[in-house]
Amino acid sequence: MSIKALTAIALSAVVLSAHAERPEPTPSLFLMSTYKNQGSIWANGNGVYFKAFDASLLNTGKEDVDLSKLCFQAYDAKGNAYGIDTIDESLSEGILKEWQSVRGFYQFTGEMGVLDASMVKASYGCPLTNAPDH
Repeated sequence: MSIKALTAIALSAVVLSAHAERPEPTPSLFLMSTYKNQGSIWANGNGVYFKAFDASLLNTGKEDVDLSKLCFQAYDAKGNAYGIDTIDESLSEGILKEWQSVRGFYQFTGEMGVLDASMVKASYGCPLTNAPDH
Protein backbone atom coordinates (compact mmCIF):
# COMPACT_ATOMS: atom_id res chain seq x y z
CA MET A 1 0.00 0.00 0.00
CA SER A 2 1.36 3.42 -0.90
CA ILE A 3 2.04 6.28 1.51
CA LYS A 4 -0.76 8.30 -0.14
CA ALA A 5 -3.25 5.50 0.46
CA LEU A 6 -2.18 5.11 4.10
CA THR A 7 -2.41 8.87 4.63
CA ALA A 8 -5.89 8.97 3.09
CA ILE A 9 -7.05 6.10 5.33
CA ALA A 10 -5.57 7.75 8.43
CA LEU A 11 -7.19 11.10 7.63
CA SER A 12 -10.54 9.41 6.97
CA ALA A 13 -10.34 7.67 10.35
CA VAL A 14 -9.62 10.99 12.09
CA VAL A 15 -12.52 12.72 10.34
CA LEU A 16 -14.92 9.86 11.11
CA SER A 17 -13.79 9.71 14.75
CA ALA A 18 -14.16 13.47 15.17
CA HIS A 19 -17.61 13.30 13.58
CA ALA A 20 -18.69 10.46 15.90
CA GLU A 21 -17.69 12.47 19.01
CA ARG A 22 -19.67 15.60 18.12
CA PRO A 23 -22.56 16.30 20.46
CA GLU A 24 -26.09 16.25 19.12
CA PRO A 25 -27.11 19.62 17.66
CA THR A 26 -29.03 21.90 19.95
CA PRO A 27 -32.74 21.60 19.20
CA SER A 28 -34.78 24.59 18.03
CA LEU A 29 -36.35 25.78 21.26
CA PHE A 30 -37.97 28.87 22.72
CA LEU A 31 -37.22 28.87 26.46
CA MET A 32 -38.66 31.54 28.73
CA SER A 33 -37.42 31.51 32.33
CA THR A 34 -39.05 33.72 34.93
CA TYR A 35 -37.40 34.32 38.28
CA LYS A 36 -39.39 32.57 41.02
CA ASN A 37 -37.36 32.78 44.24
CA GLN A 38 -33.92 32.46 45.75
CA GLY A 39 -32.44 31.71 49.11
CA SER A 40 -30.01 29.59 51.05
CA ILE A 41 -29.96 26.22 52.72
CA TRP A 42 -27.93 25.39 55.82
CA ALA A 43 -27.63 21.77 56.94
CA ASN A 44 -25.07 19.85 58.98
CA GLY A 45 -22.60 22.73 58.99
CA ASN A 46 -22.73 23.30 55.22
CA GLY A 47 -24.45 26.04 53.29
CA VAL A 48 -25.53 26.46 49.70
CA TYR A 49 -27.48 29.11 47.77
CA PHE A 50 -30.28 28.46 45.29
CA LYS A 51 -32.16 30.32 42.59
CA ALA A 52 -35.41 28.99 41.09
CA PHE A 53 -37.25 29.82 37.87
CA ASP A 54 -40.62 29.01 36.32
CA ALA A 55 -40.15 27.89 32.73
CA SER A 56 -42.07 27.68 29.47
CA LEU A 57 -40.47 25.55 26.75
CA LEU A 58 -41.68 25.47 23.13
CA ASN A 59 -40.30 23.23 20.37
CA THR A 60 -40.01 25.56 17.36
CA GLY A 61 -38.21 22.98 15.19
CA LYS A 62 -39.41 20.24 12.91
CA GLU A 63 -37.70 17.47 14.91
CA ASP A 64 -39.08 15.97 18.12
CA VAL A 65 -37.11 16.86 21.26
CA ASP A 66 -36.33 14.16 23.82
CA LEU A 67 -36.70 16.08 27.08
CA SER A 68 -34.67 13.48 28.99
CA LYS A 69 -31.59 14.46 26.93
CA LEU A 70 -31.93 18.21 27.53
CA CYS A 71 -29.57 19.95 29.87
CA PHE A 72 -30.47 23.24 31.54
CA GLN A 73 -27.81 25.59 32.91
CA ALA A 74 -28.10 29.01 34.50
CA TYR A 75 -25.56 31.73 33.69
CA ASP A 76 -24.59 34.97 35.39
CA ALA A 77 -23.46 38.11 33.53
CA LYS A 78 -19.81 36.99 33.78
CA GLY A 79 -20.59 33.75 31.94
CA ASN A 80 -20.28 31.47 34.95
CA ALA A 81 -22.48 28.38 34.59
CA TYR A 82 -24.51 26.76 37.37
CA GLY A 83 -25.80 23.20 37.27
CA ILE A 84 -29.36 22.24 37.86
CA ASP A 85 -30.38 20.88 41.23
CA THR A 86 -34.12 20.27 40.88
CA ILE A 87 -36.34 20.06 37.80
CA ASP A 88 -40.03 19.50 37.21
CA GLU A 89 -40.87 16.20 35.47
CA SER A 90 -42.76 18.08 32.76
CA LEU A 91 -39.43 19.57 31.57
CA SER A 92 -37.34 16.42 31.91
CA GLU A 93 -39.48 13.50 30.69
CA GLY A 94 -41.16 12.63 27.43
CA ILE A 95 -41.04 13.87 23.85
CA LEU A 96 -41.80 17.45 22.84
CA LYS A 97 -43.27 17.42 19.33
CA GLU A 98 -43.15 20.26 16.79
CA TRP A 99 -44.88 23.40 18.16
CA GLN A 100 -45.76 21.62 21.41
CA SER A 101 -45.00 23.39 24.70
CA VAL A 102 -44.60 22.49 28.37
CA ARG A 103 -44.38 24.48 31.59
CA GLY A 104 -42.53 23.69 34.77
CA PHE A 105 -39.80 24.90 37.09
CA TYR A 106 -36.13 24.33 37.81
CA GLN A 107 -33.69 25.28 40.54
CA PHE A 108 -29.94 25.85 40.42
CA THR A 109 -27.58 25.68 43.40
CA GLY A 110 -24.06 26.79 44.11
CA GLU A 111 -21.99 29.37 45.90
CA MET A 112 -23.32 32.91 46.35
CA GLY A 113 -22.74 33.69 42.64
CA VAL A 114 -25.72 31.56 41.68
CA LEU A 115 -27.92 34.36 43.04
CA ASP A 116 -26.69 36.52 40.13
CA ALA A 117 -27.72 33.97 37.49
CA SER A 118 -30.33 35.42 35.16
CA MET A 119 -30.06 33.49 31.87
CA VAL A 120 -31.08 29.83 31.52
CA LYS A 121 -30.06 27.89 28.42
CA ALA A 122 -31.12 24.46 27.19
CA SER A 123 -29.05 22.14 25.01
CA TYR A 124 -28.15 18.52 24.44
CA GLY A 125 -25.10 17.77 26.57
CA CYS A 126 -24.09 19.87 29.52
CA PRO A 127 -20.43 20.62 30.10
CA LEU A 128 -19.97 23.05 32.97
CA THR A 129 -17.54 25.55 31.48
CA ASN A 130 -16.40 28.60 33.41
CA ALA A 131 -18.19 27.09 36.38
CA PRO A 132 -17.32 28.35 39.82
CA ASP A 133 -16.39 25.72 42.37
CA HIS A 134 -19.70 24.54 43.85
